Amino acid sequence: MNEPNERLESTAEWLSSANDEILTVELLREKGQQLTSQICFHSQLAAEKAIKAGLTFLNVEFPLIHNLVKLSNLLPPDWDSLPETEALTVLSEWAVKGRYTRTTTRPSIGQSEEAYRQAKAVIEAITKELNDRKFSL
Repeated sequence: MNEPNERLESTAEWLSSANDEILTVELLREKGQQLTSQICFHSQLAAEKAIKAGLTFLNVEFPLIHNLVKLSNLLPPDWDSLPETEALTVLSEWAVKGRYTRTTTRPSIGQSEEAYRQAKAVIEAITKELNDRKFSL
């Protein structure tokens, strides 16, 4: 994807989709405490899509993986406003744990709230980096 317009459109799609995932999480949070698995899953997905927006903007090819640490390591070192590796590692785990019922016990409310906070932090960091480079939706 070398065409600048195509790359910018794709960046916008990834970032818009990340924001849609966060909206999904916010709606789930309103519905009650029993939806913690779904909150964690969609939080991870929101962060993943935001990082992929940044990579797309930079024209960096990325593997089709859900590991946020590996994806964030593809960003240049000056994109340093993402949450720490430990937080990304925990958030990455919800790509599977939040989806399959037999892989883990239901996440606690605290875990789902932390996943939401971390996803919001990733989206905000990527949005800031993109805005600093004169990109906006």
